[in-house]
Amino acid sequence: MGRLHPTSRHPRGREYRAPGGAWDLPSLDAIITAAHDDPRVAALAGGLRAEGVGRGDVVAWQLPNWDEASLLYRACWRLGAIAGPIHHQAGATDVDRMRAVLSPRFTLHADDVRGPASRFERLLDSPPVVRSAARPSDLAVALFTSGSTGAPKAALHTQRGLAHKALTMARAHGLTADDAVLMPAPLAHISGLLNAVLIPGVIPMRAILM
Repeated sequence: MGRLHPTSRHPRGREYRAPGGAWDLPSLDAIITAAHDDPRVAALAGGLRAEGVGRGDVVAWQLPNWDEASLLYRACWRLGAIAGPIHHQAGATDVDRMRAVLSPRFTLHADDVRGPASRFERLLDSPPVVRSAARPSDLAVALFTSGSTGAPKAALHTQRGLAHKALTMARAHGLTADDAVLMPAPLAHISGLLNAVLIPGVIPMRAILM
């Protein structure tokens, strides 16, 4: 199975990673768990681990805006695995291209999550992963562009990069646990990921998924 590697790097990356730099943060899993612990994350991480998912492996899914997608993101980050969400309205050709790039270790579709014999429920019935294997430098997500200039392209995000973005946004908007976000954008898009998964993770506020 192939591994995802960036083809370009931030020109100030070394400065950001230095002690006291913008990316000098704990793992995304550690930050979110400290603000908003959810036992389903540990159970789902245990189910994924039982399926052979470990650090650096990709977990792909193609789901509507369901709460289960948020849990899948967080379970991946608990394991140090890479979330590979695929837009739920992507066509078959684009989906095939995305899967070829991701080479996922494990994949879930909508029927696997809310179907009559839910694989997702079976994953939750697993010994929990309480101790995180994640590192701040781990790749956290591979998000795909819309493909408007050709085939969809994967943008790779690290745990510390996303943690910095979420904390910065929460501070900039003065958000507290009394706030809520109404999210129409897909969770496979950066807007949905940031505003409905990451910010409500670092600030224990509600996310209402449309």
